[in-house]
Formats: sequence, C-alpha cells, structure tokens
Amino acid sequence: MSASEAYRQYQEAVAACKCIFARGGNVTGDYGEHLVKQLYGGELLPNSHKSADVRLGDGTLLQVKTRVNKTQLGGIRSWDFDYLIGIQLNDDAEVMLAVRVPVDVCRQIAGYASHDNKFVIHLNGVLLKTPGVENVTEEFRQCNP
Repeated sequence: MSASEAYRQYQEAVAACKCIFARGGNVTGDYGEHLVKQLYGGELLPNSHKSADVRLGDGTLLQVKTRVNKTQLGGIRSWDFDYLIGIQLNDDAEVMLAVRVPVDVCRQIAGYASHDNKFVIHLNGVLLKTPGVENVTEEFRQCNP
C-alpha cells in the first residue's frame, strides 16, 4: 500500500465516523463522548463548551477523556463539571477501562503539568483504589455498539 492509498483510506474512515458520531477533528474523543451519551443519555454539548462534554437530564455535567492504549488522559484546564468519565480503548475500539470520578476527587489526584498549564490524570491501579472512583468498565462494554 502506498502512502497516498493509506491516507485516502484514513480520510474515508474519518468521513464515515463523521456520518455516525464524530463532530470535530478528534475522532477518538468524539467516540468516547458518543459512548457516554449511549450509556448515560443526556445531550452532547457544543465542542466550544468550556469544560463539559455531556449534560445529563438532571443537569449533571460530564467531562469525557478518551485515549487509545495510553493511560494519561487529556489535559484538564477547567473544573466546571461534576464527573470525569475516563475511557481507555484498545486498537479495536474496545473499552479496556472506564472510570467515573467526581470532580472533587479529580482535583485531589490530578498532577499539574506547568509546561502545558494543565492538570493530568492517569488511568491506573492507583486511581482505581482511590475512594470515590467508580470502575464503570463493564457498563461501557455492555453498551459499546
């Protein structure tokens, strides 16, 4: 396969994702938000929303961070949400780990990356043992279309 063929296939895949769920340039992030909406319901907030990605029917705000084969979630620069939903996928888009973390717990466990002016959280065993952190992996696996 040539580089141009690979790039064409990549563009076709991105276009297909945009027809089904993707809303912007971060297909992985959009897929995670799609999974969260499938599981919890609610409404997807505009990409321009400052801190949350999904608003549930009761007003609860969810910040969604999704990674493929990595434990460090995307940066947090604002705390205007109620829960962080962290999702780790494998290369086949299967949910390997998913957690639901209250914002006050996020503030306690997040490390600060001064060079990027952001807070970071890692999906790992230490996180899973932290009081208040809910492992919701099985719920996501069951709803993963």
